Amino acid sequence: MTGGDIIVFRVDASLAIGTGHVQRCLTLADALSSEGFACRFICRDLEGNLAPLIRERGFPCDLLERPLVAEDDRTTAHSAWLSVGQKRDAEDCLKVLGPLRPAWIIVDHYALDRIWEDSVCPTAGRIMVIDDLADRPHGCDLLLDQNVGRDAADYDALVPGACRRLAGPRFALLRQEFGDQRGASLDGRRGRGIGRLLVSLGGVDKDNATGRVLDGLAACSLPAGCRISVVLGRNAPWKAEVAARAHAMPVPTELKVDVARMSDLMVDADLAIGAAGSSALERCCLGLPTLLVSIASNQDRIAAAFDAVGAGEFIGNPFSGGFGATLCKAIDRLADPDTLRLRSERAAAVLDGKGVARVVRTMMDRPFVVRRATVEDARSIYDWRYAGAAATFYRQPAVPAYADHLAWVSKALQGHDRDLLIVEHEDRAVAHVRLDRDPEAQATAWVSVCLDPAQRGRGLSGPALQTALEYGRSRGIDRFLAEVHRDNGTSRKLFQRLGFTELGAEADFISYVLGDRPGPA
Repeated sequence: MTGGDIIVFRVDASLAIGTGHVQRCLTLADALSSEGFACRFICRDLEGNLAPLIRERGFPCDLLERPLVAEDDRTTAHSAWLSVGQKRDAEDCLKVLGPLRPAWIIVDHYALDRIWEDSVCPTAGRIMVIDDLADRPHGCDLLLDQNVGRDAADYDALVPGACRRLAGPRFALLRQEFGDQRGASLDGRRGRGIGRLLVSLGGVDKDNATGRVLDGLAACSLPAGCRISVVLGRNAPWKAEVAARAHAMPVPTELKVDVARMSDLMVDADLAIGAAGSSALERCCLGLPTLLVSIASNQDRIAAAFDAVGAGEFIGNPFSGGFGATLCKAIDRLADPDTLRLRSERAAAVLDGKGVARVVRTMMDRPFVVRRATVEDARSIYDWRYAGAAATFYRQPAVPAYADHLAWVSKALQGHDRDLLIVEHEDRAVAHVRLDRDPEAQATAWVSVCLDPAQRGRGLSGPALQTALEYGRSRGIDRFLAEVHRDNGTSRKLFQRLGFTELGAEADFISYVLGDRPGPA
């Protein structure tokens, strides 16, 4: 294996740092591994590190030695998190890397900045930084800040001009399980009150904010039948105390440690009390209304941004005076099912759960990518297909009611002989392509395409259709048929440009074929 096949992550977890940075890097590593890259991690041997978890997930993890006396070079606001100076950390990493030149080095660490990145740059193909703060300079080729309210311009003075910036929750690094359960979670929230409450304040929660939240909840008038689930990580130092507090709660309360599928708990929950880290984006993806608390100073801005768009209600720091009363009042406001539903809708509007794919294809320089459509794409498909005069070119030009179209899409997605595809260009959906397999010849498919009207005239239709055809070939299709209205000159030229040849005409429609096997449809 060459360096060009390897991606190295430099990231830490500890009692001070928490687990979120490693968790989101693991999510990205899983996606990159599926593309054929060999991912490995470099972490420092800090108290509370997650090297065992990283290895359990199948990735090599090199642990850098923990110094006997911690160093703090004060080059960043979070320098103490590193336990050594940036230059020493870079030297230690270079020893691990040796002569290897990985395709990417991905850095997710508040204590590292351009000093470290410039030191390791000669050993990497490219450097990617994952950040949340926009508070220090970076020497990188790609920067990701997935937070609500973040704009690429926030990094104008902090990164090189050629650096590509992915800003905002569209690029959130959420595990596949959240995207997979999004539809069912949103549908299941209609008409529900607060029956199950989820408390999740980070994997470590070094100061026991969880205990303070439980103290506050014990004094609240919770709805009848309410149950509470509390989540902590394996390295949380207050597990025993939280377990004892949970046992003494006036309503049934369970403590869960190292939950394998957090999405399952979130789908079941009606309301969450959580920190404003990466888990807040997970909750938004599933439309889970949240009372946000800040357990670190850098979370204040993020929590306020969620509050500003209605995706969560910021209720402050659990250790502040009056927190318990604020918590109870917020729960009283959300006890109404209609209010809870509105909060759910606003949270769900923040992101769609497809951020990892967008990040990966940016890293792999893929301007066009194809994915299978979902029910959430039904509205776009409807608008694109029936916009303007486009419908007049179909055999059935009558525009169906949207409800009928939605029902058709839902049914079509469950079939095996039809692929409904969405082609994205530079992270935005631009076209819908439909592949209908011939029931008697599964290697043959009828193809149709419709482009977002807003994207017409940009030369996207050819590459978009070509990308979909390549997808079809990867699925065993080697012969494509198309039917185009004789007056639709644009589509006729498109298919001819991609190598389709004319088969014949019937009434107002001309048939085209692309593939090695001759013969009529």
